Amino acid sequence: SATAAGCIAFGIGSETSGSILSPAARCGLASLRPTYGRISRYGVMALSWTQDRLGPMVRYAEDAAIVMQAITKPDGRDMHVADIPFNWNANLDIKKLRVGYIKDSVDTLTNATAKANFEKSMAVMKQIGITNLVFTFSEAIQRATGSITLTRSGDPSTSRSFSIADTSQITIDRNTLILNP
Repeated sequence: SATAAGCIAFGIGSETSGSILSPAARCGLASLRPTYGRISRYGVMALSWTQDRLGPMVRYAEDAAIVMQAITKPDGRDMHVADIPFNWNANLDIKKLRVGYIKDSVDTLTNATAKANFEKSMAVMKQIGITNLVFTFSEAIQRATGSITLTRSGDPSTSRSFSIADTSQITIDRNTLILNP
């Protein structure tokens, strides 16, 4: 990518299901897939209005914060954008951070480059003093807040959200998430 090669400072990706995070993982870039409603999607060809997001693809995590500060604001054209500031503290002691990842997802990575980039990122975080937390799929669901949105692959019309607060909708059996309609 032009960003990974240093030809441009950043790129803006659009993602419904992996088009920001996957290319970034393959190119060794930092990226951010923001929460729905953080960045205007005005002018973007939508695949799924409730799942599409725009986000920065950059060489350094700090660059993602700089880009996010510039683009996370209502523009009056996408009525779903919330007027919430993007808070970033450049003076934060990163040794106080805890970074969690879902081991089950990492174990299923089939792209060798993406897996190598992930392992390199984890090694760098450990080297600079960030605590890495490993979760299983069921632990991640139990600790999550908000909602889960699931879509059958390739069919955005199947999208359905479930509230994590309403435990009657969610059952966890081993590493399988069962959603009760």
